[in-house]
Amino acid sequence: SKKGHTIQSNGSIALASAEELKTTGGNATASNLVPVTKLAFNSTDNRTLTLSTTDAVDGQVKYLVGTVESASGQFIVQTTNTTLASTLVLQTLGHSAMFMYDDEIDKWVCLSSHTP
Repeated sequence: SKKGHTIQSNGSIALASAEELKTTGGNATASNLVPVTKLAFNSTDNRTLTLSTTDAVDGQVKYLVGTVESASGQFIVQTTNTTLASTLVLQTLGHSAMFMYDDEIDKWVCLSSHTP
């Protein structure tokens, strides 16, 4: 079995950085250099969102979270580079998904998704 890194905390944990992708920006690839991708649904456009495996690290975690909803657009997370059986649609404030990269299969494994 592999031994990895751990975090132990008696308080909150703040992730170091985040990026923001907007539906006005067109189709996008979420960076795996930051742990959180905030999604802004600020147009009526439907956009493709891809998760990159370039330089991803085994066990790395990636969060996608809807943070701005000023229009009815959506991001459609593609099955490319993931273990999703079908596309995942994120389209409103609070929609989210968590993935973990598995280097044996070279894919992002969907650990959970919340689309109320």
